[in-house]
Amino acid sequence: MSAVAYARRRQLPADRTFEVPLKVSALSLIAGVLEKPKSKTEKTLRIILALSFLVLIGTGVYITQVPQEREPFTQFYILGPDRMAENYTTEYIQGESGTYIIGITNNEYRTMDYTVEVRLDNESLLLPENLQHIRLANNATLEEPLEITPSIEGKNMQLEFLLFNETEKKVPSRDLRLWINVTKEG
Repeated sequence: MSAVAYARRRQLPADRTFEVPLKVSALSLIAGVLEKPKSKTEKTLRIILALSFLVLIGTGVYITQVPQEREPFTQFYILGPDRMAENYTTEYIQGESGTYIIGITNNEYRTMDYTVEVRLDNESLLLPENLQHIRLANNATLEEPLEITPSIEGKNMQLEFLLFNETEKKVPSRDLRLWINVTKEG
């Protein structure tokens, strides 16, 4: 399109062509801006240009200097015995144990107190003390192994991992679920 425009322009008479000088020095640019405007419209446009430039500079300074806070959140996860989000123990023989890794990461921008509760078919399981009262600083992560030994037999039983924080003690702030099967020996 540029080549077509150039060819058509070359065909115009000299008095109908419009040229933009490409060699503009910074000094001539500043001198052009500082010279007295020829009309009210030109004066208004220069003022708008100057204000736009100041707003652009102010916005750039604000974005680079003022830290943008993200929404606070807590990560809660469970890992299998290999510390991966896979190979969870879901098939048990009654009396055998399975190990899970409970993970909590605090991104709340303040120190938080947490409590973990584990339920098997809505029955709370006894947990070690280190998971009952957890205090985590901001950006800290806790990963603790938890051994579960189901005492009841059943198919597709819900194993719930519940995380409570200091502000919502009655309602879990995060919950995770696995479905397990527990059979008798033999």
